[in-house]
Amino acid sequence: VIVDRDFATNRTIYMTYTAQPESGTGSIGRVASAKLSADGASLTDLKVLKEGVMIPRRVAQMNDGTLLVLTADILPGYRNAQDVGSPNGKVLRINTDGSIPQDNPFVGKDGHDASVYAMGFRDAQGIAFHPETGEPWIIENHPRGGDELNVVRPGLNYGFPLISYGRDNDGSLLNGGKTAQDGLEQPVHFWTPSVAFSGMAFYTGDKLKAWTGDVFMGGLSGQQLVRLDMQDGKVVGEEKLLRD
Repeated sequence: VIVDRDFATNRTIYMTYTAQPESGTGSIGRVASAKLSADGASLTDLKVLKEGVMIPRRVAQMNDGTLLVLTADILPGYRNAQDVGSPNGKVLRINTDGSIPQDNPFVGKDGHDASVYAMGFRDAQGIAFHPETGEPWIIENHPRGGDELNVVRPGLNYGFPLISYGRDNDGSLLNGGKTAQDGLEQPVHFWTPSVAFSGMAFYTGDKLKAWTGDVFMGGLSGQQLVRLDMQDGKVVGEEKLLRD
């Protein structure tokens, strides 16, 4: 759940969730908006902005007001992340009314989901915008090792499951252990073994100047907070906090 950038005046929130369809079988993923009452006790004007057979994770709002939605491809076989017609294993971009921004990279291309902004992800759980460039950065969980930090840019393919620095849940290599391929993006940083990341944030405060611009990420595996020392867009150091 996030609040709209103009929440103080429009009381609008956005959320991603999974629900049971009217048929009562399976599940569908939804991105929705609603308005929070002044007393914080109820929601009104619920509107489903996008729904389908998808696994939505995070939602975030860009500087231009559009919404980015992270979706997962977690079923072994991982056929959706590279399927241009599937919303799963992607970063999606939609307008706040559910329409498609006309400058999305795959608008008008046959067989493509026009909401796709970038593709080739396994399970991105955290997103934050770089304080200087405004670009979205995400953290992505691979099955066993290979968790990634990526800068998301429109139209690019981040490779999963064609390339990975980890293994599948059963220990087998993903695509024969391939870690690089022409046309597929490399991560800014990766972790083996997995840390199983959740949320992330850039530190932009002025109380701890040595940490300004660093990335902080919650790690579910090992119950830790990871700080990445960032210099010129690269990871130059890592500190694991709160492990006790």
